[in-house]
Amino acid sequence: MVQGVLSGAGWFAVFLTLHFLWFHRVYVEQSFTLIVRMFVLGATGHLGTILLWNWHSSSNLGLIVAGFYGLLTMACLLILYMPFYYTLATSLSVQTLIFLAESPGQQLPITYLQQRFASRRLVDSRLKILTSNGYLAEARDKYHASRKGHLISVVFVFLKELWRLSPGG
Repeated sequence: MVQGVLSGAGWFAVFLTLHFLWFHRVYVEQSFTLIVRMFVLGATGHLGTILLWNWHSSSNLGLIVAGFYGLLTMACLLILYMPFYYTLATSLSVQTLIFLAESPGQQLPITYLQQRFASRRLVDSRLKILTSNGYLAEARDKYHASRKGHLISVVFVFLKELWRLSPGG
């Protein structure tokens, strides 16, 4: 069991390191796909490590338990990490605060911020990403939710109603 947790945590650290290095060096448009691939690579590395550590073990149950506990450790760490990552990567509020903190005198005119964060370019970029991920479909310069996008939106509408969130939040 301890072997599985240690291996899972170690391979998650490898995943995290690869994620930081790759995303720091290269702009990635399909970030979720790459994150999943790197995570599966780490999970495969974990299972390979467990097999190597227990190569001559007579207990198959120990091997299965160690593999399961490591995968469970990796999954829990991923669940903790991904909201943090996506908050930094996609939150306009966080991006605005960072942008202001890095500006001269830590202040900017509201019109500059509006152009930066509410521009046509931003909307076009978001629509392009949603379309390339299969959530939207384009027809004659108009967008509509695809089947996949509609299913996802139903889930989020339910959650917003459940948590009584306002239209913007």
